[in-house]
Amino acid sequence: MEVSYWDNLNAFLAKALREPTRQLEQELYYKLEDAKPRFLALLDVPPRNSGEEAELKSGKATISGVQKTYNNDFVQVALFLAQQLDCSERHVAGILDHVLSDDPVESALRAVQQFYESRQNVLSTLQLILDSAMGMNMVEPTIRTRLVDYVIGLASTGTLAEKILKQIDTSGALMQRQMANQRNAGSTTAIGMLAIVISTRANVFAGTGFSADLYAQVVSALQSERQQLGNLLFVLAGSGELRGSEVAKMVSWISTVSPDEPIMVYVLAACLAAFDASSQVASETSFVNLIKTELAKPTWKIPETKAVLTIKWCLFLIEASNGDGRTTDAYSESDIEKLVTDSVRADAFRYLSVLLHSSRPLDAVSQDTLELEYDPLPTPTPVDGLFYKYLLKQVEIFLIAFVTSLSPVLRRMRHADEDTSSLAASRSQAPQASPHPSRLADFFVLIALVYSDQSPDEGLKWWDDRLYSFLRWSAEARVPSLLKPLYNMFGSLARGQSCATYAYNFLSTNGGQRAGTTGWCSWAGLFGSLDWLLTSVPDQRTVDSALGGRERQPLPVDPEEIRSIMAFLRVLRVVARYSTAARAALLENTQYRAVAVMLDLVRSPVALELKGKLFDTLAAFCDGPELGGEVARLMWVSLERYEVLPVRSTTTMTTGGWKKSRGVPAELEEIEAPARTYPATLSFLHLLNALVPFPPDNLGSGHRVVGTGPYVKFVVEDVLLKIDAREYADPSERWKVTDAALEFVQRSLDGFDLATLAIGGQDAVQKLVQHPGFGVLLRVLVDSATRDVLFGILALSESNQDPYFVSSLVRTLRIISRTLEIQDLFIDLLIPSARALSLDVDIPAVVSTADQILLWRPESVVHIAGLVNYRLSREVVLLSVKLTTKLSQSTYFNSMETSALFPHRVSRLLGILGDAPTDGYVRGLRLEPGEEQQSVEDQVRDAIIDFLLVNTLPTSPSPNFAHLLLGFDVSHSTTGGAMPIHDSRAIGARETCLGVVLDMVGEGIPRLDRKKTRAGKTVQDPLFERHPVFAEKCYRLIHQLCTHSLTFGTTIRYLRTHEDFFARQLSVVSMRPPSGDEPDGTIRLVDNSSSRRAA
Repeated sequence: MEVSYWDNLNAFLAKALREPTRQLEQELYYKLEDAKPRFLALLDVPPRNSGEEAELKSGKATISGVQKTYNNDFVQVALFLAQQLDCSERHVAGILDHVLSDDPVESALRAVQQFYESRQNVLSTLQLILDSAMGMNMVEPTIRTRLVDYVIGLASTGTLAEKILKQIDTSGALMQRQMANQRNAGSTTAIGMLAIVISTRANVFAGTGFSADLYAQVVSALQSERQQLGNLLFVLAGSGELRGSEVAKMVSWISTVSPDEPIMVYVLAACLAAFDASSQVASETSFVNLIKTELAKPTWKIPETKAVLTIKWCLFLIEASNGDGRTTDAYSESDIEKLVTDSVRADAFRYLSVLLHSSRPLDAVSQDTLELEYDPLPTPTPVDGLFYKYLLKQVEIFLIAFVTSLSPVLRRMRHADEDTSSLAASRSQAPQASPHPSRLADFFVLIALVYSDQSPDEGLKWWDDRLYSFLRWSAEARVPSLLKPLYNMFGSLARGQSCATYAYNFLSTNGGQRAGTTGWCSWAGLFGSLDWLLTSVPDQRTVDSALGGRERQPLPVDPEEIRSIMAFLRVLRVVARYSTAARAALLENTQYRAVAVMLDLVRSPVALELKGKLFDTLAAFCDGPELGGEVARLMWVSLERYEVLPVRSTTTMTTGGWKKSRGVPAELEEIEAPARTYPATLSFLHLLNALVPFPPDNLGSGHRVVGTGPYVKFVVEDVLLKIDAREYADPSERWKVTDAALEFVQRSLDGFDLATLAIGGQDAVQKLVQHPGFGVLLRVLVDSATRDVLFGILALSESNQDPYFVSSLVRTLRIISRTLEIQDLFIDLLIPSARALSLDVDIPAVVSTADQILLWRPESVVHIAGLVNYRLSREVVLLSVKLTTKLSQSTYFNSMETSALFPHRVSRLLGILGDAPTDGYVRGLRLEPGEEQQSVEDQVRDAIIDFLLVNTLPTSPSPNFAHLLLGFDVSHSTTGGAMPIHDSRAIGARETCLGVVLDMVGEGIPRLDRKKTRAGKTVQDPLFERHPVFAEKCYRLIHQLCTHSLTFGTTIRYLRTHEDFFARQLSVVSMRPPSGDEPDGTIRLVDNSSSRRAA
C-alpha cells in the first residue's frame, strides 16, 4: 500500500467527478482497474517478516523496488514502529522514508498518523465510488454508469463483503488491545522521544510503547475505521449486488456479537437492505437454505435481532414469491405467519424502537422528537447523521412492507388487545400491568419514532391508497391502552405542511369514517376531553379559599387518560405548527374554543406534565410569520388577563385568574423545585420564545408599568439566575431549561431593532423600551449575576457533551456577539432618550459596554478564544472566531501595553491570549480532502482567514494575536524592527497558520528543488482553481505580510529561502490571459450532467 497512492487517486477522483472530460473518463477506467486488487485486499498490510527485519538491521531496505541505505537511528525507529503497528518492517520503512522526505519534524509521530490516514484514505476512496455509483453524489450519467459497472465488478468477486466483516473484527480486536495499552501507558514514553532520537543520532531510546495521548489517537482512528467499514457494508448491500453467501455471513456475524457491539447497527441495516426481492439473491436457489440455517441457530446472543431479521426474511419471501413466479418450497404460508407471530412476540418492534432511539445522533434532537418510555440499551452508540437517515429509511421500508403484506398478523394483534381489554372489563377491573401490554402498541410507537426523526412530509405516502386504509383501520381501535401510541403515530405522520393538512381532514372526519364527527380520533373528541377534564377539576378559587394555597387536591382522573390526552395534544401541536390553514380552521371553530380551553386548564390544578403540554401546544399556535403574529399578540393579552405570571401590584384576586402568590413562579418554587423536575416551566419558556418575535404594544396598560418587564424578570431572575442552585432528577433537564431561557434572551436581542430610532421619534423610543430586548440587554450590561451565568457556561465547555449544553453554548456566544453589535446605539441613543421621556424605567447612572466588561474578566476572553478548539460543534468554533475578531477591533483590546508574558508593548488581546492553545486555528484553516467536492467555502475557514487579514493591515496595532497565530516571534518584537518568524519545519516547532496557508497555495504547484521536480507533480489542481475566492484571500494575506513594516523582511526572506514561493508561483502563471470559453451548444444541468442541443 503505497503512501501517496491513495492521496493521488482521491485527488484524481475528485477532479474527474467534479469536472469530467472525455480524457478524464478514459483515465478513470484505467485507474479504477488498477485499484481493484487493492480494494479487494482492503486494509491488509503485510505481516512482520524476519527476512525484512534482518535486511533492515543491516541498514538497508527495498522501498518501491529501490534499495536504500539508512542510518542506525532510522533502523531503530522503523523496527520499533513495526513492532507497535504489527506490520511489515519494509512497509513501515516506506512510510517513515516518505514522512522524512517531506518534513523531518516529529517524523515518527507523523509516521504513525500517516499509517492510519492511509487506511482511512482507502475507505474514503471506496466510499466515494460507492456513493457516486448509488446516486448519493451528483455525477454525470456517463461517469455514474462506469462507476456502477465497476461496483458490480467488485461485488461479483463474492469476497468484498466478507472481507469487510473480517476487517471489522480485526480492527475491533486491535482497538481493544490499544485501549489496554492506553490505560497502562504513561504520559511520556518512547514515541515522545522518537523525533529526538532521529535528530540527535542517539543509539538507544527508553520506553516500550507509545504515549497515552498517541494511543488515544490510535483508538479514535480505529473507531472511525470500524464505523466507515460498517457504512461501506451497508452501501454495498444496498447496491443489490451481493451474493447469497455474503448475506448469510452478515446474518451469522450478527448472531455472534454481544449487545454492546457499536457496529451491530450498521450490519443489521446492511442485512435489512440486502433482503431485497429485486436484488440478485432472490434468484439464487441456495440462498433460502443458507438463511434458514442461520435463523434456526439457537445461540443468538441478541434474540431480538433474530426476531427483526426473521420478519424481514419473511417479507422478502412473500415479495419474491409474488414478483415473477419465483417460489420456494422451504416455507408454507402458515410457516411464514408462525415465524412472524413468534418474532412479534419476541419484541422485534420494541427492539427496533430502542435501537433507533439509542442510535440517534446528538444533533438530531428536535421539538418533534419522540422520547421513548422503554428501557434503553446498556450502551447507547449514536451514529453519524447521514447513516441515521439511511437506517430510518430501512426501517420505513420494513414497516410499509409489514402493513401491505402481513395485514392478517396486524388484525390478530388487535384482536388480542381487544380480548384482553374485554376480559378486564367483564371482571370490572383494570387490565393487569405487564412488561408487554400490546404488540400493536409497539408497532404504532415504531412508526411514530421513525417519522418523528424523518424530514417533514416524509410520511405523505401513508395518507394515500393502501397505507391510508391502515390508518383508518387503526383509528377504529377501541382499546384504551392503544390510544397513546396511536396518537403518537398520528402526530409523527402529521409532520410537514401537506401531511398536517391531511391529518387535520382525517381527524375532522372522525378518523376518515365520514359517519359522525365525534370519537377517539377526532378534533371534537380531543376538545371534548379537554372540556371534560376542565369540569373534573376543582375550581382554583375554591381550593385556595379552603386550603389557603398550601396544597392542591389530587386530580380525580385516571393517569392513563391524562397520558392519552397529552399524546393527542402532540397531534394538535404538530398540525397547528405545520399547516397554517389547519391552524386557522381550529381557531375559527367556536365549538372547539381551542385557545380558551387550554388557557382555562393552564390555570387549573392539573398535572404539571399536562400543563407543560398545554403550553407547548399554545406555542405552536403562535409559531411562524403566517398567522402566528396575530395569534401571538392575542396570546400576550390572554396571558396578561389570566395572570399566568403575577403581573398586578396588589394581592387581590382577579377575575378568573390566580392570586398574586400563585402562577407559574409559585408552581416552580413550591412544586417543581422540590420534585426536581420542571415540565411546566420548561414549556412555558417555549411559549414565551414563540411570543418574543411579536412584542405587544402597551401590554399591561391600566394596571402596571407597560411592557414585557414581568416576563423578562421571570425568565432571567426566577429561571436563569437560579439554574445552578436547583436540583435535577434528570441532569439533562438542567440544560433543557437553560437552553430555553437563553433562547428567550437571544430572541429578545435578535428582535431588538435599534435602527428604528433614526426615524421613529418618541413613539419608537417607547416601543423599544417596552420590547423584551430592552430589559434583557440592560441586565446583560449592568447585572453581574446575569453575566456570571453566561460566562460560567463558557467555562464548562470542555466537560459537557449534552446536546442541550452545546445548544446553550451556541446561544451564549450569539448573545455576547449580538450585545457587542447593538450596545453602542443602546447606550448612546436609546438610554438618553428614555431618560429624557421620564419613562417609568429603572436605568442605572452608568452602563458599561460588553467589551469593557470582558476586559475586566480576561479569563472569559480566554474561554471565548479557546472555543476554537471545540470538537462537538462547528458553529461554536465559527462564533468563537467571529467574537475574537470583534474583540480584536475593540479599542479596549487593540491598544498597546506590556504584559506578564511579553516584555515589549503588544496589543492587549495578545497579552491576554499569549499562551492560549492555538491548534484550532490551524486545524480550522486547513483544507480537508473531502472538501474538494464542495462548492461553498467553509465558513470557519473564511472566518479565520478574515481574522488574519483584518489584523495584518498596516493600520492594525502590531504585534497582535494574529501574528502569534501566523508564527511570528512576538516576544522579540521591537519598535520599528522586524519580527522573527518561526520555521514550522524546525524540530519541536508547532504548526502555524502561515505554514498552512503556504501549504495550501503550494498544492498542485511543482517544487523546483533537487528531489521534488516537476516529475513529482500530482493530479491535484492549484488552490486558485479549486477555491478561487479563498485563494485570493490567502494571496492577499501573504501580500500584507510582505508589505507590513514589522513582517516584510522576515516574510520575504522565509518565502524565498524555504518555499521557493515566488519562483514556484510564477511558474504556473500563464504568459497570456485565458481566453473565454466559446459557446458550444452544451447545457450544464444542476446535477452536473450536460445536454447538447443543435440550433
